[in-house]
Amino acid sequence: MTAGKQIERLGNLFVGLKFEKQRYYETNSTRKPDYYTVINFIVGLVYDSRDKAEFSTFGRLINLSFESSLFKTTNSTKFSRAIFQHSTNLAYNDFVFRPRILFGFADNGLPFPDFFTLGGEWDFLGFQQDELLGRQIFNGRIEVQYHLPFKIYFDTYLIAIYNIGSTWEKFDVIRISELKHGIGISLGFETPIGPVRFSAGQGFYFIKNPNATVWGPLKLYFTIGNRLF
Repeated sequence: MTAGKQIERLGNLFVGLKFEKQRYYETNSTRKPDYYTVINFIVGLVYDSRDKAEFSTFGRLINLSFESSLFKTTNSTKFSRAIFQHSTNLAYNDFVFRPRILFGFADNGLPFPDFFTLGGEWDFLGFQQDELLGRQIFNGRIEVQYHLPFKIYFDTYLIAIYNIGSTWEKFDVIRISELKHGIGISLGFETPIGPVRFSAGQGFYFIKNPNATVWGPLKLYFTIGNRLF
């Protein structure tokens, strides 16, 4: 349940109440645990001045949210978490430079179904969708978008992408040396059914003793439609 107020034309301030019954277990588990309850208060702000959600050329997106448990009962879990996301568009002729950053923090009470996730075409090239999970998250991303001077049936964009980030289960184990990287390229089309993207990316990270770069397998992606954030 949520309620909100629009701030001018581009922003939305909202508050909400989350009530869920959750449980999680391995798919091959012979014994399923009991459900537990999540009762959380949520407050957030979304500001979006972009001209469009995908292949945007100007504007910015700011997404802030905080949630915390109202109270703890005998069968409920209690936790708090916060998210900050910001992206902007910097246009130069037919090029658009699009930096994006995301931070997420939670306490040790955050249950597994509510973990932050990282990976996939929209989040982190070179990794599978939701491959990385944790209670803490950092994701930096920069896209360089070029509007091709010709159409391949539709308006066509070539996008180079670089990611840096990771997830961690606990705040005190965050290490800059453990950051993962991803590079890739996308070919995008503005079609009547929505944006369509074909992408390829590869993840890598650095190790010491010996100093080396470890590369992951090449990942291919195909998406249709807009991402919300």
